[in-house]
Amino acid sequence: MFKRVLFLSFITVLFFVSCKPTYIRHGIKKINELQNSLLEVDNKLKTLDTTAIKQKYTMYMQSIALVKDIGDDAFTKDEWNTMTQYGQIRKPLRNFINQLPEFAKELDYSKMQLSNLEYDLKNKHLTSEQFDEFYKKENEAVSFFITMFDVNYTGAMSQVEAFDTLYPKMVLVIQNHSNKTRDE
Repeated sequence: MFKRVLFLSFITVLFFVSCKPTYIRHGIKKINELQNSLLEVDNKLKTLDTTAIKQKYTMYMQSIALVKDIGDDAFTKDEWNTMTQYGQIRKPLRNFINQLPEFAKELDYSKMQLSNLEYDLKNKHLTSEQFDEFYKKENEAVSFFITMFDVNYTGAMSQVEAFDTLYPKMVLVIQNHSNKTRDE
């Protein structure tokens, strides 16, 4: 008899504890999905070697300055091709480096907003309609942020790879034309 009463009491408590309105359960699930998307951005930022990217950008700018100092226009077709490809590295790297603080700030802000929305939802401070309205705004903001981050991140990472390939070629171009100007 005691076991039955205990079992029924347990089931009753479990029922009341799990009785959150449907919109709260679904809302928490939707918020968690957005938080997981932000976590992916956070992981990319944490694993990113920003020092190495900044060093590559500095090396890029130094090599461009050296090419300008050479003042030799007698480049071969292959050298012009290398320099043209190399010139495309600058803007994506510069933009990404300049936007890193803004990305970190926006990430923290979005995480805080979702945390606040989740708190308000769990504590029943929002009606279903209010939650839908706030969620829609947060979803749009987070989606826009992630899209902007991914575009910049992908562009910068592809240019880092291009730098790794093209930099040795640029060093050769600089050396070849530096030697020419010294020989004259």
